[in-house]
Amino acid sequence: GFVMSPAGRGTMLTSGHPGPRDRKPEPLGVEISRNRGRTWRPLALAGKADFHAMALSTANPQVLYAWNVFGREGLYRSRDGGRSWTSLGDQGPQRVFALAAHPERPEVVLAGTAGGLLISEDAGETWATLAISLRKGSITAVATHPRDPRIIYAYGMEPGVGLIRSQDEGRTWTSQGFFLGERDAV
Repeated sequence: GFVMSPAGRGTMLTSGHPGPRDRKPEPLGVEISRNRGRTWRPLALAGKADFHAMALSTANPQVLYAWNVFGREGLYRSRDGGRSWTSLGDQGPQRVFALAAHPERPEVVLAGTAGGLLISEDAGETWATLAISLRKGSITAVATHPRDPRIIYAYGMEPGVGLIRSQDEGRTWTSQGFFLGERDAV
């Protein structure tokens, strides 16, 4: 996982694994750079979390969402810029590939999952299918437009889906004419 923070110039957060010669914990947990990635320092959950998807709220950069695949798997939320995290349990989405936070409402988060595109309007506590037409099949990428919250992009792996865009907050979708096939994904 990797996100850029709009809160400070050059601030980045990442999660993953150390290099083969690093003496850092496995997995890294969350690390932060405040100098455009030149140096990194541990921030939280060292040895306890491997976030494969991360999203930061541009409306409130203190709010982050992440999908953990190590130890206690599932969705996590931070309300203090990534210093502490709350596991939201296993009643939420399953097999998350991508997360996107709403650009104006930090309590709204989207999840691209193996079972479709989901939305939470209460900071990840409860979830609903955003688009019934996208319920079957994997949504492997999702992004919100940074200045227009009505515009959402997603990538679906089902034939005939591919890269799609909604201009009405996910009620209707149009194809963007880009599909990598059933074995590749964005």
